[in-house]
Amino acid sequence: MEQKRIFAITTLTLAAVLLTSTGVVKAQEEQSSGPDWNSICNQVQSLLVQSCADLVYPDGTLTQAGQTAVGCIRNGVVLGLGGLAITPLSLPMIIAILKALSVPTGCGNIVNWDAANLDMLNFLKNLIR
Repeated sequence: MEQKRIFAITTLTLAAVLLTSTGVVKAQEEQSSGPDWNSICNQVQSLLVQSCADLVYPDGTLTQAGQTAVGCIRNGVVLGLGGLAITPLSLPMIIAILKALSVPTGCGNIVNWDAANLDMLNFLKNLIR
């Protein structure tokens, strides 16, 4: 069981590094024709350390900090839901891993993973499709 847990944590860590390097680029691509980020930000404000006013311009496009936040959330959701699907880890353990990975992946002080729950992760999964 301990080997499975170590494997799961290692897999999630490697995936975080790979996803973090691509997540922000994807957010930048969506910037020109993307959704109304003000609306989305307000729906997920509980997950964010910064206010939506710091992450989204009044016209609904993302600031640089907002682009980073979208990448961090996207990657966290992919890792979190993927971790729940392929490992024996619980949601609290997945959230603890996401919190531990926040600083090394450049997502420290951006996402409040303590506010995450399965409903929020599923809501975000539907947004990032």
